[in-house]
Amino acid sequence: MKDRLLVVSTAVFLLLSAVSAQAASKDACSFLTPPEAQAALALPVGPARSEDRSSGAGQGSSCRYRATSGRALSGKTVSLNVRYSETDLTGSAEAIGENLKSAGFKNVHDVAGIGSAAIWGSNSILGRPQGELTVIVGKSVMLIVILDGIANEEDALARAKKIAARAIGRL
Repeated sequence: MKDRLLVVSTAVFLLLSAVSAQAASKDACSFLTPPEAQAALALPVGPARSEDRSSGAGQGSSCRYRATSGRALSGKTVSLNVRYSETDLTGSAEAIGENLKSAGFKNVHDVAGIGSAAIWGSNSILGRPQGELTVIVGKSVMLIVILDGIANEEDALARAKKIAARAIGRL
C-alpha cells in the first residue's frame, strides 16, 4: 500500500511540475491576441513584438502591440508582461505600489476584483499618458499591463483590467 501511495504521489508531483513548466514556457503573446490589443487601443495594431523577460529564478516574457497610426513617440501601445516567480509574491502589492510611486507614477492605488492583489498607477512620459496595472495571481504569477496613449485614466484602467482578466483565464 505504501509503495502504491508513493507511486501516486510521485506521479502527481511530476504532473504538477510539468504543468508549472508548461505554463512558465508560455509566451505572453498567447495571453493577448491581436483583436484584444486592437480593442484595447480602439485602433488597428501591427504585429506583436514578443520578448523573453526571464531573469534570476523566474521565467517571463512580454508582448507589445503598437497602433498602426500615429508616430513612434505619440502612437498608442499596449503591453502585457507575464512573470512566473519561484518566490511567493503574496503580500508584495504594497512594495509594488511604493516602487510605482518612487518611479514618479501618480494616483497609485489598489484595484479590487482582479487577481489576488492589483495595483494601478499613471504617469506621463514625454507628454504621453501611461497607465500600468500590476496584478498578482496566486503566489507565483505577476501580470503587468501597460497602456500608452490613453488619455482618460478611468478608461485606461478599465481596458487594462479587461486584458488582465482574459490573461488570468488563460493561465
